Formats: sequence, structure tokens, C-alpha cells
Amino acid sequence: MNLKRLTSTLLIFYLISGAALGADGDVVDLGRWSETELARIIATAHRNNDPGDRIAAISGHFLGTPYAADTLVGGPQTTEQLVIDLAGVDCFTFLDEVEALRRASNLADFPEQLKQVRYRGGQVTYENRRHFFSDWVAADVDVIGDVTAAVGRGRARVVVKQLNLKADGTYGLQGIPVTRREITYIPATEIDGNVLAALRPGDYVGIYTDQPGFDVSHVGLIVKGKDGVMLRHASSLDSARRVVDVDLLGYLRGKPGLVVYRVRISSNLLYGCGEPPATAGESDVAATLTREFGAEQPKLWAENLPGIMRYLDYPSGDRKIALTLDACGSKHDGYDWELIDFLIAERIPATLFVNARWIDKNPQVFKALADNPLFDIQNHGQNHLPASVNGRSVYGIKGTANIGELVAEVDANGLKIARLTGAAPTWFRSGTAYYDEVAVRIIHHLGQKIAGFSVLGDAGTTYTAVQIERTLALVQPNDIIIAHMNHPDHETAEGLIPALTKLKARGFTFVTLREAPTRDTPPAGYRHLKRDPSLDINVYPLGSEMRQRGRR
Repeated sequence: MNLKRLTSTLLIFYLISGAALGADGDVVDLGRWSETELARIIATAHRNNDPGDRIAAISGHFLGTPYAADTLVGGPQTTEQLVIDLAGVDCFTFLDEVEALRRASNLADFPEQLKQVRYRGGQVTYENRRHFFSDWVAADVDVIGDVTAAVGRGRARVVVKQLNLKADGTYGLQGIPVTRREITYIPATEIDGNVLAALRPGDYVGIYTDQPGFDVSHVGLIVKGKDGVMLRHASSLDSARRVVDVDLLGYLRGKPGLVVYRVRISSNLLYGCGEPPATAGESDVAATLTREFGAEQPKLWAENLPGIMRYLDYPSGDRKIALTLDACGSKHDGYDWELIDFLIAERIPATLFVNARWIDKNPQVFKALADNPLFDIQNHGQNHLPASVNGRSVYGIKGTANIGELVAEVDANGLKIARLTGAAPTWFRSGTAYYDEVAVRIIHHLGQKIAGFSVLGDAGTTYTAVQIERTLALVQPNDIIIAHMNHPDHETAEGLIPALTKLKARGFTFVTLREAPTRDTPPAGYRHLKRDPSLDINVYPLGSEMRQRGRR
């Protein structure tokens, strides 16, 4: 359908429906807009399938809107009401209303989408209101994701906050429980041109605060143009008191850091646009990313490219390391219960990279692993394919053939895990752990960090127990170990159990990738050991070696 005709059709549909905006008891003030004008803004936004561009376009209509604090109605002792106030916004209501307009299929749908954005489960109560910025990604995991670590490119930090508990032990908000939550942020002093380049138009951002009890002190969204990377926000400063664009770096000067959330591209096809068939969705996602990356021809093909996180980033004296276990979903694999039972008994946390096919074969085991707080479930792809934009192969396995296949490989299993566990994966590891450099950038744009490794723990389950023990004996602080949990018929458990026991005795502490700062280059003081073909540690195996070993 012609875009102008589509816009007119959507607008006419709303106008002839006679639907009133809001319901009895709602507080509605459209400010300078009539219902017809607001319907036209929503309809016009449907011309753009890219959610970031749609957010930037919709939010542009708010420029100059006056700043107004305390417009929401409700409290511990006051009945909550849905407030639609476009006459004046604060920083949070500005984002609520922009995101609801992005999702809305027409004006009549806008109030319902605002309920979904502002309240957990769309239930309009003070207790269900999303009072904190991080509430946006604590639920609705297949709609908006935390991409702070990916945008930070190794510079991000993770802190644990007790939200709503102030330094003096009192509550910031009465009637709201204290919530323990990990907050990832990029220190403002670490934000450079590379970080700015990784930000996308329409990213929702928060200004991280180190004040106890709170995650951010202010929120806004990113726009890009001739003036550079700008923060569009509802400013409370006396010199502004309205929605304005300001230089992002200038605004961050003297502030602790930045939190970045991003609408998932595939979710844009599900919210506010009906539910098109999967093939149509895949085509739209591919078209969106192909416009940005389709002309790029990859030159690199490896496990250790820039942007692949291979090390932790703690002070070496902390002696922290990460154990990652893959479950690949091949035709003949299973579940290494002996290894997992050992980890549970010894309270050793691990990051589990799980493939969609393995989940389908082991649904009850997967649920038990996901429910265990020792284990962090992350994404090992839909079909266990190398990450390529042109179908490049490794170990006899053909990679994803194009951008569309790459997006499906990452997104399909990510959404599966999010829906089954309630927590969206933030890390991705491809089948075979191979990537080209264009694929690396696309995966980052999908909001995922890429998990590499510095220690090849079991060489795709081909190492003997003795080889595994010898390999892990050389582990250093900040190493990331890769091994497997899907082949109980091989010697991974027999080698890892004594090796991990010895690492604990040497004073090493295990962490998951979700909680750890990471980097793609060796940290200060890291020692590269002399290569031993039987011990692939700190170096990456040659393809010829791995083919001979029959790596899985």
C-alpha cells in the first residue's frame, strides 16, 4: 500500500470510529494538540519500521513542551488514576508518553499502551507503577533491553543497588518495597567517540546516580543530527523548563555515568502493529539492518575479534574468573548432570550458554537450571551457527547466510529464553564461537554483548580429563573459561571437577558474565604463556588443529 494512503487510512479509521480518548476516571489533557492532530502523528509514525527512528520522530513533536512536575495522580493512600498530560511533562512522563505513542496502532490504542509502559501488567495502581528507570527492563524483556554494556564496549561497570533504600535507612518512596537490582552504567569519563558511535537514535538513556536507593537521577533519549549526539529531555532548569535538545557530552560533564536501553527491533513488529507472520517480521528486521550494514563486506573471520569480550576486568588481586558452559543442541548431545551437581554442591556460579534446540530437548532441566540462582542463562543461538553475514563456514559448519539469518539466530532464542525465564539474555555466543567483524557490530546493535574466552577448557569436549586439568592449572585472574555441559559421554566432568576444586583451593572466586566487567583485550599484568598445542590457553586454536580434533 502507498505510504500516504496507509497514513490516511489509519487516520480515517480512528476518526470514524468515534472512540473517546481515555476512560471514565482518567485524567486527559492533550495540551496544544487536538485528537485529530495526535492521531495524525501516530499514523505518520507508522511510515517507519525502525523503532529508534520512530521514537526520534515522535519525540520531536514534544520539543518546546513545558516542564511540569508531579502530574501523576496516586500514592500509598490515594487511588491511582491514569494521567495523559501532554500539556506538561517531566523527564519520566515524557518517555512514558513517547514510548506509548510508538507502540500505539491508533489514537484509541494510546491509553492502553500508556498503561503497559507506565504500569507492570498494565494494572493502574501506585504499587504497580514503574517508579525506577530500570523497571523498564526488569519486565517486558522482549520489548526493551539493557544495551549499556554493549554500547560501553568494555568500559561499562556493574553495581548492586538496593532501590528505594536511602543511605539513612529510610524509604525514598513510601509504600514501595526495597528491590535489589544490578545496574550497568558507563562512567561518564569513559564515554568517547566509539561509545557515541554505538548509541542509536531513539535509545532511552538515564543519568546514573551513585546516590543510595536510586538507579538514575534523570532520563531522556538520544537523537543524532548535524549537531552531533544530543540528549532530548524535559529539562527542569530555570533556563529551560521545557523539552529541549542538548549536547550529550556537555550534559554528562561532572555526572557519574550513563545507562542505555533500546527497543528491540523485532519487538517493534509485535507491539502497536499487530502480529504479522514470522516471515514478514524477519524481512522487516533484515531490511532495517541491511540499510545500515548491507554494503559492508567482512574481511575478518575469527574467535578473537575486537568487540568480543574474552577477559574479565577486575584488579588482578581480586582473583576472579568466569566459568562458561555451552549446551549446543546437537543431534547426539545430552545433559552432564554430574558436572552440574558438582557446581551446585560447591556453590560455583556459571554462565550457561544454551541453544534453542537443547532447550526443546530438555525443557524440565532447563527450567531447573534457570530457577537456580547460581546459574545465569545466556543465548547460544537458535541453530548453533557461526555468526556470518555471507555464509562463511568453519569446521564444516556453514554460517548464517545473510543479515536476516543472523538476526534470527540471535533474536529467536533470545526471545525464547526471555519468555521462559522472565530475564532477557544480555550475552550471545555463536555456534563454534566464530564471527566476522560485520556480524560483531550487528550483534552489538541487537543489544547483545559477545562472549569469547581466554581458556579453551575442553576443546569442544575433545580433551581428555588429563588435558582439561593441565589446561585449567594455568588459569590466571580475569580468565574466561569455555567448556560444555551437553556431553556426559565425554570426559569434561571428569576433568573439570578436580580442576575447579584446585582453583577454589588457590583462592579463585567465580563470577557470572552478567555481573562482571569485561574487556576484549588482556588486562594489565596478564601473562601470555608459551603455546603448547595440547593446551589451548591464552591463544586461539588453529582451524587445522580443531578439525583434527573434531571439535563439536
